[in-house]
Amino acid sequence: MIIGFGGYLKDYLEHYNISQVEFANRLDISTKHLNEILNKNIDMSNELMVAISIITDIDINFIVKIENNKKIKQYLINKYGDNLKEYLGMPKYNNIAFNSYFCLSS
Repeated sequence: MIIGFGGYLKDYLEHYNISQVEFANRLDISTKHLNEILNKNIDMSNELMVAISIITDIDINFIVKIENNKKIKQYLINKYGDNLKEYLGMPKYNNIAFNSYFCLSS
């Protein structure tokens, strides 16, 4: 499963007891759209990432990094499938760093 920023945002809303309806209204998006961001890992626009950063005070660089990592991982999985490490010719000693960076299971 590829996790984008939606998973982090969901935790943030739960931690601060903010309803999805309230947060969607603050972002000026539908609750359905917010729910898709939180649960289905759809891509967010740059404008939406900036708005979330402003409202939550979460560093925009963190949001962008998580979203870009998700897009890169999805691209690699689509291109190379389950044999991603083999296609990239990664030596065994790099697997730990690779897995931790892309949150892949061994």
